[in-house]
Amino acid sequence: MKNAKVRLPMYFIGLFLMTIGIAISVKSNLGVSPVSSIPYTITCVWGIEMGKATILFHCALVFI
Repeated sequence: MKNAKVRLPMYFIGLFLMTIGIAISVKSNLGVSPVSSIPYTITCVWGIEMGKATILFHCALVFI
């Protein structure tokens, strides 16, 4: 249990950093990777920000 106190915040920090990188890649027109294609589609369809869509998608994958 005490290991989870360290691992969970580190997971969310890593998720946040990954989201920033993906958003910068999309904004600079470098394209999206296959992993980022679903959040990018969510962004285009629903109009939410790329970072939020990426975080929601990856959290959904963890919960599944």
